[in-house]
Amino acid sequence: MELQLATAYASIALLITGCTSIVLSALFHSKLKKLKGLSEAGLAANVYNKTFIVFNPYPENRKMIHSYLPLWAIIAGFTSFAASLASFVLMGMGFGLSIFAVLAGLSLIVIDDAFDVYKNSDVFIKAIGNGSNLGVGDLEVFSILKVYARRLSYYYLCVGIFLVLISLVLPRILNHVMLAFAFLIAEIIQLGSVAGPANWQFGVLLFSMAVVLFEILIMKIKSKIFKI
Repeated sequence: MELQLATAYASIALLITGCTSIVLSALFHSKLKKLKGLSEAGLAANVYNKTFIVFNPYPENRKMIHSYLPLWAIIAGFTSFAASLASFVLMGMGFGLSIFAVLAGLSLIVIDDAFDVYKNSDVFIKAIGNGSNLGVGDLEVFSILKVYARRLSYYYLCVGIFLVLISLVLPRILNHVMLAFAFLIAEIIQLGSVAGPANWQFGVLLFSMAVVLFEILIMKIKSKIFKI
């Protein structure tokens, strides 16, 4: 019964992240269609004394974020520790597979530049629609936005379909894998017991190391896909 419940939670988590990815794909596809429509109308630079007219390479929100980097580092440290502790406690309650499913889904759908691509695409669509002037740099950024919007649309669609399919077949074909996962979590807890009074900290450390390695693998894959 516990195994079936864990499978159901993991399937729901994968299904939600998969549907989210498909929605993101639709959003970027919509932006791509609008960008293509603007480029087909013919765009040309009409301002030559400035590189950028529409695109802002130094937005204020980035300046604010960089000015508070030490504070962000402290907050990130406490948040990571709290998340690791919560994850470790939830693993002991049988939610380990669900947590891993959520982490895997979020690792796949979170792209560093996706928000900037979406926001700047919206800026260009509105500016060009209002007849704004364009600099030479704006045209280069516009071309890059089209490339990224297309790749993000296809990427999110593929990831969404993959996660939805996994969520559907998980209860049927991955029982042995889930048992192996449960065994792995048990081994992490058992290894943590060697540390004596600090056993839970050691278990959190082992779990965090596994998550970090998984994140690095996903980052490598995404960097290959979105390299221009």
